[in-house]
Amino acid sequence: MSWHVDELVDTEEERPAKEPAKETAQAAAPVEQPATTAEQPAIQTKLLQNISQDKIQFRWKICVVGPGGVGKSTMLHRYFYKQFLPDMIMTIGVSHMSHVIERHGKVINLIIWDLSGQKRFEVLHPAYVGDATGAFVVFDISQPDTLDDVNKWVELIRRYNVNNKSLPIVLVGTKVDLLTDQAQLDCIYKTIEEKMAELELQYVCVTSSKTNYNVTETIDFLVDYILWSRGIQ
Repeated sequence: MSWHVDELVDTEEERPAKEPAKETAQAAAPVEQPATTAEQPAIQTKLLQNISQDKIQFRWKICVVGPGGVGKSTMLHRYFYKQFLPDMIMTIGVSHMSHVIERHGKVINLIIWDLSGQKRFEVLHPAYVGDATGAFVVFDISQPDTLDDVNKWVELIRRYNVNNKSLPIVLVGTKVDLLTDQAQLDCIYKTIEEKMAELELQYVCVTSSKTNYNVTETIDFLVDYILWSRGIQ
């Protein structure tokens, strides 16, 4: 399986709904898969505002980690506010956001902790990654050396969630719009496959916050992954 550069040039209006994992995941997947937008195209995520607390069915803590400058905050801003900000202010320590969504008929409060990747803030990280429901480990696919830090972040998430061995962790490669050479993309993909096998990760999603490629699908996939892993129908 390979990625094709020409497949990444699409618009928000024209892009069909699809499951990120089917295009980007290469490691062995479970026998049963979580519900996907490809299989159920009518399903859409709704961002809910001013909803009463008694309507919320689940509250999930999602940790977003990775090196500084890879585009973690930009991806989240694109997902929730439908805007691309090319000059996002660097996260100082930890950024917290809370949004209520409806997905598959379930009302879910996503409580997201966006951890700064700057080394001077590493001392703060253990206080915020525990009791996670799911996590994104983010790297810049246009800067393959950022993959070198993935081990550290996966280890951090697992160390402070030791009682949750099946914690869903999704690897996310950002800024794919900066890659225009198919051979380079194939080479990076091979490196990602090796990293996933090394860390026993099952899913990787490729995104571009600038073009809005796969951003919504990636967040929705983790939500679906959690619902599926918990047997929530």
